[in-house]
Formats: sequence, structure tokens, C-alpha cells
Amino acid sequence: MTPHLHHRCVLALLASMILALCIGLLAWGPVVPRPVPHAPRFTALSTLLGAFVMCVTGWWGVRRAPAPAWSMFFVTVVLTGLMLAIHHWQHGVAVQVAVHLCTGWMWAALSAALLAERVRERWARVTLLAGFMLAAASAAHWLVGQLVDGQGDLRGQLLLQSLPLLLLAAGAVQLPGRWTGPRDWHVVLALHALALLVQALRGGVPQPLLWGAAAMWLAYRVGGVAPAMSLSHDDAGASSHASTSLTTSR
Repeated sequence: MTPHLHHRCVLALLASMILALCIGLLAWGPVVPRPVPHAPRFTALSTLLGAFVMCVTGWWGVRRAPAPAWSMFFVTVVLTGLMLAIHHWQHGVAVQVAVHLCTGWMWAALSAALLAERVRERWARVTLLAGFMLAAASAAHWLVGQLVDGQGDLRGQLLLQSLPLLLLAAGAVQLPGRWTGPRDWHVVLALHALALLVQALRGGVPQPLLWGAAAMWLAYRVGGVAPAMSLSHDDAGASSHASTSLTTSR
């Protein structure tokens, strides 16, 4: 199988899984969080610590980012950390909308960074634009439900949080990358899946700590290899084609 055909298969499988998840969420109905009467002091402090870790890690990642897609992801990590820190002190509806918006942007940017590194840059731009629009629509939909029914619908947020895991299931992680390997993404997505499990079970370890750990690992990995040390898929294909033509001409 040629690399371009492999990329198309991954994109087709990803699109089909996104469509299936959208249909399943529409059939399931509204997803609302269970009310939590009082958060333990340990959880509240850990959430604030996780937000601080996300801000510092995101700033570190922006300085080490080897490509625009990675810079955008780490910027959204900083924004999410700031909004979570503000939400620790201020629990207004506007702050909650900002938290939903920034977290949706973060997962859309992470998916775009993975596609930019392993598939093509143009698909990353499409994913980033569509993800940002979906995050805005999801936050607006949550706000309408919160104002009308007193309970916001989290289906859009759940779809955005599932995008990186769908990329794993589609096989995008196994494609060759410039700065990260499959093991790096397995670590990051395992932390993300654990964060989703914590959210579902209301465990004692807050999500921001797990998100911060995942972002820290990615910041460490993507900044450890200079971009000039490896070729992109298109460059590699072009050089391979040129060498083949040269050999044939001889």
C-alpha cells in the first residue's frame, strides 16, 4: 500500500467513525453532568495545581514547537489552563462557557497537530477550522440549555474530546511522524482516556493534572528533534521519485 493510499484510508475511516459517533450522540439524547454537592478540598487544590501545570507546560511548548500546528495546540493549552484557574475562583456562566470553548479548541488543535505531522498540512487546517467552529457551536448549545433548562448539553464537548481517540482507532498514530512516535501518542491518549474515565466516575484525581502531564510529554518530545533532521512525507516521496527517475535514466 502506497503512503498516499494509506493516508486516504485513515481519513475515510476517521470520517466514518465521526459520522457514526454523531449519529449515536443524536440518538442518545442530551448528556448532562451529574450534580456534585461539594468538591473535596484535595480535588479543588489539585485542579488549581493542574491548571498551573497546563499554563507552564503550554508556554514551554510554544517556545519549543517545531511547526505552527503544534504552536496552536500549546496556545490552547495555556488558554485552557487560565480558564480553569479562573473557574476555580469564579463559577459564573460566562466562565463556564469559556472553559468549554477552550477545552474544545484544545482537543481540536491536538487532532490537527497529529494530522499535520502524520498526514498532510491541509487536512490539519481543515480539522482545526472545523474543530474551532464545532467548539464554538458546542459552547453556544451548552449555554442555551443552561439558560433555558438549567442543564447544559455536553454532546458537542464529548465529540471533541473523542477526536484524538478516534484518530488512534483510525490508525493515524501508526503513520510515520516527524517529531513523535506511536509510543508517545499511546502515552498521551492513555492519559486522555484516563481523564475521561475520571470525569465519568468523579474520581479524586482531577482532569487538569492528567491533561498537563500529557501536554508536558508532548512538549518534551516535539522539541527534542530539530525539524531539519527529518523530511516530511511529501518531501520524502518527492526525493524517492527523483532518485527512481535518476536510476531509470541511467
